[in-house]
Amino acid sequence: MLVKELIGNTSINKIPYYEFENFIKISDIGFCYIFRAEWKNCRISVALKSLKFNQFSDSIMINEIQILRSIGYHPHINTFYGVTEGPDNEIMIVLQYANNGNLREYLKNNFSSLQWDDKIRMAKEITQGVLYLHNKNIVHRDLHTRNILVHDEKMLIADFGLSSYSDNKPIIPSKSIVGMPAYTEPQYFLNPSYTYDKKSDIYSLGVIFWELSSGEPPFRSFTSIEAIAIHIFQGHREKHVKGTPSQYIELYEKCWDVDPSKRPEAKAVLEELDHMISITSEPIDINRNKEHVSANLFESVILEHNVSYIEHNQFTEFMEIDDGISSVHKKYWQNTELTVFLKRFVVDINLDANAIQELVNKFKHLQRLSFHQNINNLYGITKDVDNQCYMTVQLFANGGNLRDYLKKNNKKLEWSNKYCIAKDIGHGLLFLHNNNIIHKNLHSRNVLIHDGRAVISDLGWEKQTAAETSASDSSRADKLPEYIDPQCFRNFEYKRDSKSDVYSYGVILWEISSGIKPFAMYRSKEAIIIRIFQGHREKPIDGTPFQYVNLYQQCWDDSPANRPEMNKVLDILDKLILSNQSDSINPLMVDEKLLNRLFEGAISTQEINYHDYNEFSEREIITKKVFSSLYNTSWKGRGIMVLECLDINEDFNKETIEEFINTLKLFQKLDFHANIIEFYGVTKDPNGYYNLVLQSVGNMNVREYLQRYFSKLTWDDKLLAAKEIAKGLEFLHENNIPHGDVNSTNILVDDGKMIITGFHLMDLLCKRDKRTDIYNLGLILWELYSGRPPENSNSIYEGEGVVMMAHAPSQYIELYKLCCDIDPSKRPEIRTILNILDTLSNNVRNFQ
Repeated sequence: MLVKELIGNTSINKIPYYEFENFIKISDIGFCYIFRAEWKNCRISVALKSLKFNQFSDSIMINEIQILRSIGYHPHINTFYGVTEGPDNEIMIVLQYANNGNLREYLKNNFSSLQWDDKIRMAKEITQGVLYLHNKNIVHRDLHTRNILVHDEKMLIADFGLSSYSDNKPIIPSKSIVGMPAYTEPQYFLNPSYTYDKKSDIYSLGVIFWELSSGEPPFRSFTSIEAIAIHIFQGHREKHVKGTPSQYIELYEKCWDVDPSKRPEAKAVLEELDHMISITSEPIDINRNKEHVSANLFESVILEHNVSYIEHNQFTEFMEIDDGISSVHKKYWQNTELTVFLKRFVVDINLDANAIQELVNKFKHLQRLSFHQNINNLYGITKDVDNQCYMTVQLFANGGNLRDYLKKNNKKLEWSNKYCIAKDIGHGLLFLHNNNIIHKNLHSRNVLIHDGRAVISDLGWEKQTAAETSASDSSRADKLPEYIDPQCFRNFEYKRDSKSDVYSYGVILWEISSGIKPFAMYRSKEAIIIRIFQGHREKPIDGTPFQYVNLYQQCWDDSPANRPEMNKVLDILDKLILSNQSDSINPLMVDEKLLNRLFEGAISTQEINYHDYNEFSEREIITKKVFSSLYNTSWKGRGIMVLECLDINEDFNKETIEEFINTLKLFQKLDFHANIIEFYGVTKDPNGYYNLVLQSVGNMNVREYLQRYFSKLTWDDKLLAAKEIAKGLEFLHENNIPHGDVNSTNILVDDGKMIITGFHLMDLLCKRDKRTDIYNLGLILWELYSGRPPENSNSIYEGEGVVMMAHAPSQYIELYKLCCDIDPSKRPEIRTILNILDTLSNNVRNFQ
């Protein structure tokens, strides 16, 4: 298997190369080159690793990527972010950058300042990483101090190109491992066919421990690697360094024993190091109570599994914030330049190991889900060493919580704004429900506003333990009872489900409509509970659209069975948004016959050409759209044309109609372009409706064309189609005309030529700009490539884009990604796109 095949056939995170800048080569030792670069989107430094060419290059790269994927995250293993493709089409692995270099250099520069508790801590961190690998059945096979990195004084095991699973045959044979014999399994010198195993890693670990004690590379006085190998073969080891604790010497001697069976397991090594820490550190009073045992269990689980643990010293600028329910701490996260908040949680002293394991697993699951754009980002866990408390690390929302946001801004909010807030929360809740997560504590203080977007917070993961019961499920009902499912007040054993969240969401919808908290006049929670128990709800606010009232009343229905599912709620909101657009362009807002008067004015000044309706005959309906109908017609002396009859003259406000007329004026002035439908002017039918007179082109659009002919199309055909569409857009953009609705149904195919159409009055309801056109062009590029339309508009809405399939020119994939970048400012200009397409056309034969 080739590296590109592996990447194309798996879910490895593929990062565009243009997201990196400021490249500096920092290493070319061994099999690889390593560059430091800045990852612009994430604002962090990363290491980019590419392999030098040799007979094992592809095998090493594939092996390392596969091993890194299976490892996941551990605080003492170098983090794998994904892969990128360099300018010479070489695959590069994107890794965490270690700001203190490798361990060998670190010891050289810092050894004199290290105390024994520092050295044992470092040994412990390396061993924790080795234990994690061995628990996953992975043998590193190349452990030494250049393959251990130091980041913020923390040890990170790196370089897995030679690693293997202990029950699989290694990708790279042992005889090919060269260069660091001081750390090499002695059995290899006795038998070159010897297969490295976990005990081989333990041998290397013993040598590393000695190096920690000395601050120098092993056998430093030897002038050749061959001499080192022979010395080890003869049974020699490095001498003890004066001042080394006897227990530490005894440990590394057991690790580097010539007989693998006498070497300890990684777990036993870690236990001995723990014991040494207790005797080398300052005396402490250890209280062996249940709380201490649970905390130790929790810490052990998060260290031995891939939980995102963040050192507390990475956070600065302390500020305590009262969110009305609990105290949180606003912090600046130095490594990422993000503002975050830390929220304290307590590990239940009654939890056993299994419950803590399930708790951590749920945290990991919720962390993966939290990167939805309507769920607040959950970055990981930290521990305040001074206070001995754990905290979650979450994105700090710059707009505060929804309750405070509504209090400050309600008078300024239009219904369009309120609908957007409701829809954001709905998307987040639907995403949770689709992933089998029930929030159980949804209210306006747990919805945050960040950059104008509503995000759901406080998923309550620490309370979702394996020992959860119905009683514990409803134990929080005294917190904010106005949002609690009434079933909880009738049955204290009631277990909340997705319909309980829908109830809470209904109350939030009412709060969005009113701008005030529900039952604000009631001073006691008990009074609110009784009120809800009796079936009472808040009254609708004057001016609230009837359909919106009906929606939140369905959501807070007393019977869970009568409450809608969230996908149904979002469907209703979509209709409300469309209805709101129609309401905002009420015919009462415009003068009667405004469209006609504007047309007549443009015709009289000869800015739009007028043609007598009697010149047209044999009208035949093609299709009926929302605000117009299309007809084929015969134009006297000119052949077949299309008339677009504007069926509704006054259903748009003055600004929209004027913009439409001005666009037609621009089109009338434009020169002919082969990829834009030609506009000849207007005519007026006997019923008083104006018709646009348009060029008649093939009645098959691109989507239909691809469905019928895709299997016969070559890459030449696809690129030619892409270029013609792009040329049409370039012509429009050069004349300062954004299309606004470029898609494969608005592009017609006439004898194989692409013709952009779809300049309809309805399109002016949408925001029109050139960057939107570029995004839509990206989707068309994907459709030309795949032969089918984008699968899921929700995935685009959620920022996921459309996944590219295998075997396409890499430049074409990068072009698609550029066009569809979620940040409009990063999308390329249309001229840049055409240049790339021209280059692709010249190289296309490689992909036929």
